[in-house]
Amino acid sequence: MNQSFSKIWLAIILLILIAGGIFAWQYFGASRKEVKGPEIKTSEEIVQNETATWQTYRNEEYGFEVKYPENISFEEFSQGVILSVSERECDFTPSHKCPDFMIVTPIYLPSSSQIGPEESLERLLEVSLNIPRSIPRFEEFISEEQYDLDAIQKVIFGGNIQGYMIHRWFQSTGKCSYFGKSNEKSVEISRSAVGLTYLECEDDTLFNSILSTFRFVGK
Repeated sequence: MNQSFSKIWLAIILLILIAGGIFAWQYFGASRKEVKGPEIKTSEEIVQNETATWQTYRNEEYGFEVKYPENISFEEFSQGVILSVSERECDFTPSHKCPDFMIVTPIYLPSSSQIGPEESLERLLEVSLNIPRSIPRFEEFISEEQYDLDAIQKVIFGGNIQGYMIHRWFQSTGKCSYFGKSNEKSVEISRSAVGLTYLECEDDTLFNSILSTFRFVGK
């Protein structure tokens, strides 16, 4: 009888040891599968996905290219390029603050300026926007010219273009402009609308998506 119980306990102990060995092998020896959480995309990645299927407009004369969706049309004129938007959804209330176009133009320099395109972007803007050089900090300039400047901010747009975003008023119309320069090519990319304020310059999703694809081309 005692011998039978001894065999039973021996069998139980063996089973426990085998089960423990299997558990230890699975926990420590077997390769584990990596559990990945949900992928979180950045705003830049979202924009890149959105613009991946867009077509590309390229202008050799003004030295730039930009991607655009189907509802964009282009009109070239003597001083630049107009990008017109049809049937767009508006992010603003009231809706008239949602511009139906944007314009790309070279930075205009008066014929009497006597400076060339090789000058720095800051110097080109000082001349083209009539900003006095006596102003100690370019970013804080406030003007009382025909276009009343009420905001100048350093920005990076179109991938890695370092430039300025400037907001101006012309009577009741607000104009948001991005200025950039590459070698001797310098441009202003702007949009305007009645009542458009400085704080609303970055609130237009479509404009920002198009602007993010802007690139200088050529030398």
